Amino acid sequence: VARRETIPPPNSNVADIGVSAMHSPSQVSAGSELTFTLNVSNNSSTQATNARLISSLPAGARYISATSSQGTCKQTQGAVVCKLGTIDPGSSMVVSLTVRPSDLGGPVAPNTKTISNATWVLADETDPNYSNNTSIENVVVMPGGFNRPQVQLLTPMSGTTLSGPAVEFKLTAAATDSDGT
Repeated sequence: VARRETIPPPNSNVADIGVSAMHSPSQVSAGSELTFTLNVSNNSSTQATNARLISSLPAGARYISATSSQGTCKQTQGAVVCKLGTIDPGSSMVVSLTVRPSDLGGPVAPNTKTISNATWVLADETDPNYSNNTSIENVVVMPGGFNRPQVQLLTPMSGTTLSGPAVEFKLTAAATDSDGT
């Protein structure tokens, strides 16, 4: 009599999901929009089921929107919670979180502040690598109205050639920015 053995399938209750973050624009002023791009990936050879993302809203920033390339997101109690569903092996998806940092007061650069966005991902499976399940993105926020000036050289006139053994000359310039400061 031949004996038949059943070999169990590989452990499918393991999935390594991770998250990384970046923000744009690279320099942001209070009162303008700031978008965090959160990349969620499944780095394993099995599906990650019931994947979720939780992203804290930065203190001092107002929630504008959250969209996901897969699943749904909603704002609740100072965080954005996304239900991402199943993420296939080797696949990734993106969540975009947009906020508006509050005005910092004062028109000069020393009044900058740093805001932070912390994000966590998890799935129903056991994750063998928890080190990639969190991401913290820090952003320096400039005071509202602090824009880089446009500088225009007034004298000497463009195309002026100066020659001689020792030339002394005077530069005159004007600077303005979009908010008039």
